[in-house]
Amino acid sequence: MKTNEEKWTAYALNELPDDERRAVEAELETNPEARKAVEATRALAEQLTEHYTAEEQIGLTDEQRETIY
Repeated sequence: MKTNEEKWTAYALNELPDDERRAVEAELETNPEARKAVEATRALAEQLTEHYTAEEQIGLTDEQRETIY
């Protein structure tokens, strides 16, 4: 069985089946701790996505690689 933190994280990352997602959504309406955890997880996931997406864009173009070879 998942802990609350695991459920909240999975919810924030859209990784829960529908029935569990609905249960967490109901919990978010009454549990400020859960809401805060979901918001923090989503913010961190967004930062990581931006970081790694930007990092993938840094580097040599195909033309530059061909010139080097």
